[in-house]
Formats: sequence, structure tokens, C-alpha cells
Amino acid sequence: MEILSRDCLKEYYLWIMQEYINENKNKINVIYNVPYSPQFNPIEYYHGVLKKEIYQTYIESRDQLNKELNKKGFDKYYDKTLDNLKK
Repeated sequence: MEILSRDCLKEYYLWIMQEYINENKNKINVIYNVPYSPQFNPIEYYHGVLKKEIYQTYIESRDQLNKELNKKGFDKYYDKTLDNLKK
């Protein structure tokens, strides 16, 4: 089952998004985040760490960025932060 972490982003309330969630409610587990609580939103934590890494490394291309981030395990980082929320 897929997980959709949802906050107060206005795009979540568009009819097309609501329709998608309703059509896939047996495939998607929707987690509603507390409004204005970035500390509980795994993507916000991910973005913070990502920005820090980018500022500390001289990047010349998108390929180099991907290599550097994958070297440091960023491909699994979002999953780790989401797992922390589930505890």
C-alpha cells in the first residue's frame, strides 16, 4: 500500500486530487499532517538536509549532484524520515 503524507498544501484540495484519492482509497494510506508542522513532514526534513549538502559541495552538473547525493544515501533518506514518523 502506498502512503500519501498530506498537509495544508492547497493543491491537495483540488478536485482532481480529491478524485484521485477517492478512486485509489484501497491502494493509498493517507496520513494527515498537523498544519504548520514541518518537523512532522518528512519531505521538509529531507529538503533541509539536502540544501545543507548542496551548499557544502561544489556542484557543476545535475549528474554530479545525483552521484554525490546517492553516495551519501539520499536515495533512501526520505524513506528513513517517513519510517521515523510511523514510530
